[in-house]
Amino acid sequence: MIAFLALTSFFQGWLSFKYWAVWVGGILGVVLPDIDNLVSSQILGSKESLLFNKGLTLREKFKRSISLMYTPRQESTNLIFHSALFQVVFVIFAFLLVTSSGSLLGIGLVLAFMLHLTIDQVSDLIELGQIDRWFIDFPLELDAKNKVWYVIVNIVLVLVFGLLL
Repeated sequence: MIAFLALTSFFQGWLSFKYWAVWVGGILGVVLPDIDNLVSSQILGSKESLLFNKGLTLREKFKRSISLMYTPRQESTNLIFHSALFQVVFVIFAFLLVTSSGSLLGIGLVLAFMLHLTIDQVSDLIELGQIDRWFIDFPLELDAKNKVWYVIVNIVLVLVFGLLL
């Protein structure tokens, strides 16, 4: 993430301190996808929903929330952020934000968020040999070769958004 933000800052000419918001947005954008397990469990209403479990103290809810955030992605199913459908919608949102917004914080946030998701896909492809869990709720059926092309397109989009826009 640091290397990507440094390259983006260099290519965009954002080398002075007044562009600190890009870096703050980048830090937020890298951290936000990690809360996917927590968000998914609360929105999808799992049995261990921490928000609605009245038997837990605030401290216990906090401890469980932290442990839920760091549950390995490979053990989780139906994650909201780590899905191809979310990623397609997010790329459209990111394109609109990067091309029309003057918010450096927002630009840094969406670029780092996109980078994080893309790195997670590449990691799944290398470690697991497939990225099927990203396509659980995807409206199209893709074969293994097309899923690899999907990852390649995401890598190219991150580079284009960060270095050329």
